[in-house]
Amino acid sequence: MNNLDFLKNLRQQTQESNGKRYRIFMEVVTSCFGNCSGCALSFTARKNLNPDISLEQIQDIFKYFVPIINNKPNITTTSLVLGTGEYFLMNEEFLNNLFKEVNLFFKQLKTPINVLAVSSAMLMSEEKIIDKIMALKNNLDEKQFAIEGVIDPLLLEVHYDRYLQNYRDMVKHFPLFDLVVNLSDGLKPKDLDLLNKLLSEMDVFNVDVQYQLNGDNTYRVKTSPENFIACMDHMYANLKDKDSEVIDMSIALPMPVPEDDDSTVFDYIKKNARESLEERILVKGNGNLYPVGTAYGDIFLDERYGFKPIGHISKPIDFEQAENEIFKYMKTIFVKKPACHTCEYNKQCYGSGYSFYNKFTTGKECDNVGLFAFKRAEELSQEQS
Repeated sequence: MNNLDFLKNLRQQTQESNGKRYRIFMEVVTSCFGNCSGCALSFTARKNLNPDISLEQIQDIFKYFVPIINNKPNITTTSLVLGTGEYFLMNEEFLNNLFKEVNLFFKQLKTPINVLAVSSAMLMSEEKIIDKIMALKNNLDEKQFAIEGVIDPLLLEVHYDRYLQNYRDMVKHFPLFDLVVNLSDGLKPKDLDLLNKLLSEMDVFNVDVQYQLNGDNTYRVKTSPENFIACMDHMYANLKDKDSEVIDMSIALPMPVPEDDDSTVFDYIKKNARESLEERILVKGNGNLYPVGTAYGDIFLDERYGFKPIGHISKPIDFEQAENEIFKYMKTIFVKKPACHTCEYNKQCYGSGYSFYNKFTTGKECDNVGLFAFKRAEELSQEQS
């Protein structure tokens, strides 16, 4: 069974059981020797060679979430996502203890499926990290973890062979492998030719397209919808049908608004605020909790988005208050953006995580790269009708 089949089966099981996936995000490690222009991390964060969250803090965080997850109705999958740096830079002792704690955490959960995702910049050879790979394999079953291998298409000209060899070595140990592709302003359609070649040689079955715009990286990430759409169109044009399906699965595709829909854009904002809280959460080492949006990848609504914590692991979250805070945040963005008022996609946008990108849009006309997703959703809707 390949990666895509396994992912489809997971989603089918969730749908058939009327279940949901609950995801916990933790930036335990931000260290990274990579230099992806589309990275969500600042230069300073990447150069921190120590864990951002200690093992003691991790234990407290897991202790907080066990009863929350076990008391949530219809949760069939718990995903623990450890980003955003290179975890194999940490020493073997720390990683072994970290994965032991994850194993203990999963054993306390009632959810039938528990999965750990760990990020890697794909620049370190198997020989250098084999002991650290074994620390992960020795503590969890192979279907309980996935490697999120992050690449920047702009670096392929220099690192193509390195990426490919390290991928081939990695999948020998980790059959569940996600290729994360960071997009940024410097990317042009021609740069994706090497990416498409890499995909064909890798035979990767899960590709996550990420646009990690935030307050720390707008100068190198923010691009125009025209450039973004040109790049995505170029990528799709050179993919096989199977690969196009994989890309579609990785992008949040808000379906077109029905013609007879009489809801207001504020109704969509409220629904988005609620959904952001029900299915995803970001937790920091100090115990602060933040909502997470989803668009081209996950959007951490923390200080990088000018957002305050919605809670702390020392007490239960006040969901009504948190929902109101997200609603007010998004409503303020909408009111301050005249281009959003008349945009034909404003309900799709503000009913999804793409609206958070508007925090950094400046034009009199819409310059949100979510336009590609809205148009892609229209195409798929027409194909299905």
